Order: sequence, then C-alpha cells, then structure tokens
Amino acid sequence: MRGGLDVSDGLAVDAPYSLPNGWQWTNFGAACINRDSERIPVRSADRALRQGEYDYYGASGAIDKIDDYLFDGELLLIGEDGANLVLRSTPIAFIASGRFWVNNHAHVIDSLSSAALRYLAVYVNSIDLKPYLTGIAQPKLNQKRLNSIPVPFPPEAEQGRIVAKVDELMQLCDDLEAGEQARHHVTTSPPACAPHPSTPSRPPKPTTTSTPPGPESTPTGKPSPTTQTASTPSAKPS
Repeated sequence: MRGGLDVSDGLAVDAPYSLPNGWQWTNFGAACINRDSERIPVRSADRALRQGEYDYYGASGAIDKIDDYLFDGELLLIGEDGANLVLRSTPIAFIASGRFWVNNHAHVIDSLSSAALRYLAVYVNSIDLKPYLTGIAQPKLNQKRLNSIPVPFPPEAEQGRIVAKVDELMQLCDDLEAGEQARHHVTTSPPACAPHPSTPSRPPKPTTTSTPPGPESTPTGKPSPTTQTASTPSAKPS
C-alpha cells in the first residue's frame, strides 16, 4: 500500500533504476483512480449562455466560467492533448480544488491521498512525455499511454517531503525571477529628471560676450546727463 492505494498491480513494469528501501516501481494507472468518464465538454457558444461562478478546465488550466460543476474536491488534472505536451510552456499536471467543471482535454485523476496526487503531479511534470504521445500535428496523451507510465512510488511520508521540497525550490525560482525583473526594470528605466521621450528638448541659449551698456536714454531720446560718459577717441592708424 502506498498513499492509501495498493500499487502492487503495477509491479510488472521494467525498473529503469534501483530505488531506495520502501519505494517500489508501479505504473501510473495502478497509483491512482481515473475519472475521465465523468468529464463533459461544453461548446464555447453554449458556455457563453451559461456563465457562472465555477471554473471550466481544459488541457492547460481554467479557460472559462460556467454555471454548474462536475467535480467537488481536490483532483489532479493532466493535459490530454495539445502542443503544450511538447513545448511545456505551462504545467501539464496541476491540482484543481473546490467545485469545477472539466472538459475532455484534461485527464481527471483521483486518489485516496492528497500527498499522492501532488507527488504524481510533480513526477509527471518532471519527465519527458514524448515516448508516450501519439500524433504529430496534434500531440495526444491518451488514457492507455498515461496509465502505462512507470512511476517510482515512495512511502506516503516521503511523498509529502518531496512535494514540500519542490514547492520550496519553485518559490525560490519565482523569487529570483521577480528580483531579476525588478533589477532589469531599474537599469532600463530613464532617470527621474529626464524629459519624456515625446517632449522635444529645448536648444541651449546662445552664449554671448557681454558688452558695456551704452548711455541710457531719457524719455525724449536724449542721453541722460547722469549717465553720459566721455567718448574714447578712436585709435589712429599706425
């Protein structure tokens, strides 16, 4: 028994490598409960008439809202088809909780243990799924191929420790990425006193050599007697 499930039915798998004591190889189908038969797809036009409070899940996460739910609780969803199975731009396996709806583009996985669900999510997201995919233009991970994936299954306490460590490392990665983005923003931002790019800069004022002021003029245009100075005779040519 591992995580509340009897995984002994999946022991007939090729062991890629040896495992620590207490672990055992099984296949994915023996390590969980598949609930794909409960999924119901709803066309986008019909969903537009049924907008509500419940998440509507597809292969890569919640894609819409709907007025009803199919599942209630914590479940593992795994993308069944789409380019993301190869590109891995978003997690292929993710936990959904609460009340929600799932279409036929995501496998619905249950277990008797939350730790087992989260461990399976970590494991599926960590391995190369290409050997289990069918199709080229539209990659697909069907239920038979999913159930055949070998899984190194640890004791339940170890499952929890693995998930906690992965969560810790992922948080560290998120913090480092956020810090890098903040530093990039600082280094690429213009100085606070710099003019806005759309504001034309004013040309500098020309520098002129100051000259002695001339005689001040009176309102009649005559030189003021208080400011009149003697003229300097011009120099004779040499």
